[in-house]
Amino acid sequence: MELWCRRGEMLLIQNKRVNWDTHQIGIPGANAKDKENRRIPFNPNGRLAAILKRRAEGACRLLADGVDIRIIQLMLGHASIQQTQRYLNVTDEEMRRGLEVSWKNEGRPLRLASGS
Repeated sequence: MELWCRRGEMLLIQNKRVNWDTHQIGIPGANAKDKENRRIPFNPNGRLAAILKRRAEGACRLLADGVDIRIIQLMLGHASIQQTQRYLNVTDEEMRRGLEVSWKNEGRPLRLASGS
């Protein structure tokens, strides 16, 4: 067995809990039988790593390409935007590109949130 955790814990792994630098997965106590937080190592060249990369990259690639998060939510079959957000890892570069749209509208007058 490549990953020494319970099946239920493995099925609940979230992309945000995968640390690719240290090759560890965080298992929150809420998902663990013993209710203890822990980190477990994984083989970065193993089968699990390939699955985790594919799972993370698909939705992230769509987001990076400019697909609206609501469309990604529908494509993944998630009940809420919050559920979709758990699978997305927005990079600093993606955040900068997203804000560039706003920066280009620099000359547009600002208006108050109340509509005044």
